Amino acid sequence: MLAVVMLAIAVIGPDVLAQSGKQRFSWIVTKKLTVNNALVMKGTTATTGAATFASTVVVTGNVTAAADLAVNGADLTSDDLTFGLLDVTPTLINLGGNAALNIGKTALATTILGTANFDEAVTMDTSLAVAASAGFNGAGVTSDDLTFALFDITPTLINLGGNAALNIGKTALATTVIGTFNVDEAATLDSSLGVTGDTTLSGATIMASANTMTVGATTETPVLRIGATITEGWEIRVLEDSLDLSTASATEMAMTTVIPTGAVILSVQTNNDTAITAGGTSVDVSVGVISGDVDKYGTNTSLAQNAKIDTIPTHAVLSGTEQIGVHATVTGGASEGDTNWATGTFRIRVTYMALNSLDNI
Repeated sequence: MLAVVMLAIAVIGPDVLAQSGKQRFSWIVTKKLTVNNALVMKGTTATTGAATFASTVVVTGNVTAAADLAVNGADLTSDDLTFGLLDVTPTLINLGGNAALNIGKTALATTILGTANFDEAVTMDTSLAVAASAGFNGAGVTSDDLTFALFDITPTLINLGGNAALNIGKTALATTVIGTFNVDEAATLDSSLGVTGDTTLSGATIMASANTMTVGATTETPVLRIGATITEGWEIRVLEDSLDLSTASATEMAMTTVIPTGAVILSVQTNNDTAITAGGTSVDVSVGVISGDVDKYGTNTSLAQNAKIDTIPTHAVLSGTEQIGVHATVTGGASEGDTNWATGTFRIRVTYMALNSLDNI
């Protein structure tokens, strides 16, 4: 017996059979079977010809198609929570053909077990998690999101580039590295490099092909150190202040940081960021030592905006600490004037060299 069929149908098939009503029988289809109503098959049904079903077919056992299976409807569905499609023998499965292919559902995770190869572009509505190695053979990995996170959860070491040169960022856009950044080979920067922490350059030779290197933009910043560590050795340091002269309580106003004993002052530069006004005998602006030589580092006879002082003094080791400041002086800058400033903003920048003692053992 090949099949047991419970049916309430009209069966039309040339040279096969014609039955109506509710029957229980065994049958073999060798040509064509057309079913116009419901058909419930509970045993094995073999057909060597075409079978056409105009309504729902319920199969309580397995269905084996020895040739191609064509599904002309919109969906292939299952009532089971786990559905296996072609999961036994095939080693290569082609999906999609000439059509776009959607895998998974929005807000649900889609898991690919094994290697996944994509010959064309892949669009993901949510995140992509890769449990093993991933190879991208295309020219780029892109995102429409303004913020794109790559490997930002678990990895403690990420290797990028391999045997290839590596471009990070884009011309005219800032690239921020959060944390320690180690470069084992040469690094080329198309734009500026801003470092907010300590930087160690361990190459045998450090070269700059730029015409200008700008360093030391903030107060008390060592812009150059020659030493075995970042805390010892010979340093060049920078002090910079912007002073609101209208708040001065006397005809002198000090910088906030004192130059240490043993330092050598290399340069003193100033600018009147805004025009300066005073009165009485206070007609010049001088830079010197607070409660000392008022014009040691220069005098500006102009109080106009952007008037400047640029001084490289005779280099001498300071025998004691020195606090540099700006003074309202008489003509020529020889001494203090008699009137405080009424208005004015004064920028002052001092570069000096000093020694940091060698580290303790």
